[in-house]
Amino acid sequence: MLRPISYEDLEVILHWRNSDKVRLNMMNQELITRQEHHNWFEKVINSDSLEALIYSEKDSNLGVISFKEIQNREYEWGFYTSPESPIGVGTRMCNEGLTFGFEHLDARVIFGNVIAYNKKSIDFHLKLGFIKKSVDEDAFERDNKLYGIFNFEFTRESWINKKLR
Repeated sequence: MLRPISYEDLEVILHWRNSDKVRLNMMNQELITRQEHHNWFEKVINSDSLEALIYSEKDSNLGVISFKEIQNREYEWGFYTSPESPIGVGTRMCNEGLTFGFEHLDARVIFGNVIAYNKKSIDFHLKLGFIKKSVDEDAFERDNKLYGIFNFEFTRESWINKKLR
């Protein structure tokens, strides 16, 4: 089940985001302070172009999905599961997230961006049905090394076709 994040979720989301399992695969690997996290939350709840949702199963919160509208009905998404979530949660959560994006947000396209060294996320996007559209070579620097950014997209038409199968 997906639901909007609330103030009650802030501590657990901050814990997840700052865990090595999540943080080391993000564009920003810095530890997030409580104040930065609170500022992010205020931005989300006061924005018409941002959605942040908690994914839960059987009353257990297991992950976060966010959508940022970058232009009319085109969204960039991000997601992560709790460091303790069982195998398979990410697939269930992201499939539900895609349904939310295409049905609730009426998205025309959902974009995802992945650092080139994150092979697991690259394979995961492809498994979900995303198409790799491009690679921005040497677009990201970490530890004095340059990495590409893989740019994925999932169109409404592709999602409808996947649903009909």
